[in-house]
Amino acid sequence: MNYHRLNIEKRKFIVLLVIASSFLVLTYLHSITRMVLVERNFCDFAGYYFYANLLNNDKDIYLLTRDKNLGEEHKQFMEESGIPVHICFGAAYSPIFFYLISFLAKLDFTTANIIWLLINNLLVIATIMLWIFMHRDRDSYLIFASIIVMFASQPLIEDMGAGQVNVIFLFLFLLVACLYNGRREYLCGTAIAFVLLLKPQWGLISLFFLWKRAYTVVISTIISYIVFRLIGVLLYGFDIEVSYWQSLFYWSQIQTGDMMDISLKGVIDRIFLGLLPEQMNIASVLHKAVSLALIVLTFKQIPRIKNNNEFLLEYAVVISLVTIISPKTLEHHLVLLFIPFVVLLERFNIGNIRNIVLLTAAFCLVSVRYSLNSFSAFHVGLPAILTAGKIAGVFILWWLFMKTLSPKYKDCMQSLP
Repeated sequence: MNYHRLNIEKRKFIVLLVIASSFLVLTYLHSITRMVLVERNFCDFAGYYFYANLLNNDKDIYLLTRDKNLGEEHKQFMEESGIPVHICFGAAYSPIFFYLISFLAKLDFTTANIIWLLINNLLVIATIMLWIFMHRDRDSYLIFASIIVMFASQPLIEDMGAGQVNVIFLFLFLLVACLYNGRREYLCGTAIAFVLLLKPQWGLISLFFLWKRAYTVVISTIISYIVFRLIGVLLYGFDIEVSYWQSLFYWSQIQTGDMMDISLKGVIDRIFLGLLPEQMNIASVLHKAVSLALIVLTFKQIPRIKNNNEFLLEYAVVISLVTIISPKTLEHHLVLLFIPFVVLLERFNIGNIRNIVLLTAAFCLVSVRYSLNSFSAFHVGLPAILTAGKIAGVFILWWLFMKTLSPKYKDCMQSLP
């Protein structure tokens, strides 16, 4: 009798999850339709499209965006491009990325944009399907939980609206986890290397695999990365490759206090811009010191065992860590937190009310749409602390992982000979 009642309650719960999932998916589809027909932002994809065309026309896009003396020429190219939306400034990615985009850049912008949007949404579906495949023997609620986590995310809407690349990263990082668990480590490096071509800060993932003594992953990443860079040199020449690295260094030295930057570094910079604008070097040192401390604390909790049952927990905490210490984090970058959230939902101790409250707070802080950008009082100085809501949510997520890993680390150490 009790078993029958429990079964009924479980079915009711699943029905509720189906309703919530359906509502969020339909709301998401409505947002995408509105983006295409009415709002038409897609400024980041416009940038990819624009700079891919320039690069194919033998223009040094990296020099063009960092040399202020070329500002008028740059502006003229933008005006002559005929792209019907705002073009985001800056060519920040490796040459091979623009080569791949150049296949879309041969089409008119609207057609290319729709294809790009379609590819990204297919990768969203592929990511959910891959997560379900990795947990096909678990309860069905995990399927609906993953759908809710994905489509309740404002960062996903931001990513699609700007035409960004983070969904590609998300799929590749989950694919790496799937391949690693499937003992196909030699294939992981290609996916990681592609991400590193665009976002070097994710090199910490390679350090994680080195720490885990997964040397095959590290070696395949290094080889793949070198091959990708050599292909870029063959396509566009050595001068463009050098110019890319010069731009990477140039932009890494600039501290703007950008309100769109929700990273820990961004918050620290805004505080110092208001209190000690002449001492921005202290802000940089503080960010590096905090980042190093968080890296040490995190890796101390991860046992140096190549294959163990807690790999997904360890992998997810490193993803959370990179998001915190990254030199620049915009809201759409938080799309990658799908992995930490679904991993924690799967492995979490839901019997602890405080843990449930903290996980809910972390998800809401990260995923809900809110911003203080319109209020100038919060732009610099101590009030800028209140702009740290998103990164505070990521920090709570990181802390929950650390708390979950701690007893598992001790058990793992005790099991070693």
